[in-house]
Amino acid sequence: MSVSDQEAHLRSAKFENVQATVLALRSSLNDSLGTLEPEDNINPSHVTKTVQAVVFFLSHDIVREAYLTAPQASLGRHPVNDSFLNTLHVTSDELQRYLESQEQLNHVYVVLGYFHDAFDQAQERNSRTQHRFLGPQQQAELDNALHEAIAQFEEVQKETSTEAAIRRLEQAATQAEASATAASKAAGKTADDTVSSHFQSMAANEAEAADKFRLWTMAAMGLGGIIATIYLLGPVVGLSGLEIGTGDYVHLLQRVLVVGAIFAFAAYTGRQAHNHRTQANWADSLAVQLQSFDAYCDAIADQASKDQLRTTFAARAFGEHPALRGGSSPESGDALIQKAADLVSKIIPGDKS
Repeated sequence: MSVSDQEAHLRSAKFENVQATVLALRSSLNDSLGTLEPEDNINPSHVTKTVQAVVFFLSHDIVREAYLTAPQASLGRHPVNDSFLNTLHVTSDELQRYLESQEQLNHVYVVLGYFHDAFDQAQERNSRTQHRFLGPQQQAELDNALHEAIAQFEEVQKETSTEAAIRRLEQAATQAEASATAASKAAGKTADDTVSSHFQSMAANEAEAADKFRLWTMAAMGLGGIIATIYLLGPVVGLSGLEIGTGDYVHLLQRVLVVGAIFAFAAYTGRQAHNHRTQANWADSLAVQLQSFDAYCDAIADQASKDQLRTTFAARAFGEHPALRGGSSPESGDALIQKAADLVSKIIPGDKS
């Protein structure tokens, strides 16, 4: 049954309207695709190839002829029917709206998939229906037009899947690198905290030792002062046992050595108090610097300057303690006291006769 002139006219207008809509979409692609950014994750060639495949399909004379001449009773089963053209029209408008507004660009590939789905459904209808109104040559031309369009869609789909897989791999690599960097920083921060805790503990111990030596210094100086005062003022207040006769240099030397030994001990403990206090201040300062060193380095842009700063800081943190540079060690102080005690014992007799 042939199509009426009125029906043919309506179909022709509909086909031309859809064709014009798709052509307008293709014409706008240069401007809309040119504004895309890399982070939009849209390959302009995928959009162009898909739209061009639709344009090329609709440009075939056999496609137009088959739609215009298909009997009304079997039009719904025809590959190019009203539903197919409506899908192309709506999808083209939707794609153009997304690209021009630059909003919801994550929907672009979904919309491109609508074109592919529409042609797959058309191909399925084409394989099920015998179009008796078409000759063998016309049928072959329609089959080829559908196959060409679908082949183009499948090529785009493969490229899309490949690029998506590459992006996932790149994201995984970036995440792995970020995780490694974070782990490295966490390990470095843990190490810094451990070393800082060590220096804090050292500062506390050195401060405690400095306080003890300071007390010993004060006690020794007080004792020395008291003994010296007794030696000097004892004879004046009537302590005859403390008097030294004229020319009695032995007992005078004994008293000088006793008082001198006590003040020598006070000098030693004072020196040790100073050394321990210096180390306590140094360790406390390093503990604070270790906590803020990385933040300070982050503000420096030049890598060479950062490396030099780290080298200098490492030499300070892990080098010789400042209180030991050229100073007397505790062993040398102990030896001094022992020598002084030995000398006193040799000069002072066991009993005064």
